[in-house]
Amino acid sequence: MLLLQIAHRLRQADRRFTVHVAGPFTDLRTARYVRQMVPLLSLGDGITFDGQVSDMPRWYADKGVLLSTSMYESFGMNIGEAMASGAYPVVHAFPGADQLWPPECLFASMDEAVSLIRSARHGLYRDWVAERYSLERQTGAVMRLLTGLIALSA
Repeated sequence: MLLLQIAHRLRQADRRFTVHVAGPFTDLRTARYVRQMVPLLSLGDGITFDGQVSDMPRWYADKGVLLSTSMYESFGMNIGEAMASGAYPVVHAFPGADQLWPPECLFASMDEAVSLIRSARHGLYRDWVAERYSLERQTGAVMRLLTGLIALSA
């Protein structure tokens, strides 16, 4: 629901913006709601549903922004993947988001989201996410955790 409202507000500000959605509908109620709301919000030419995407880095390649409207995420792999691909993250301030993502990329209102999208800079967080969530860093953290657990059980 939030994605559609933001898309509507964004298109009111600038008709050049389009929204692409990856992934199939897995909830029939959501699909029914979206089918009704897209024409009511005049989003027909401003939103594309791409369905199942097998190569997400390739899909992200021509997208300038990732808009994440999730109410809850454990991590948000899509956010990290999009950032690594150069997309600017615009992330709903779900509980814990401030511990995972740059605070200047978080939004609480539709107006904040639209403002972030309109001022987004492609590629800005590519190095940030690569450094913070690198394989080496994550492997090191897991190894320290396991070492600590082994020491406790000894």
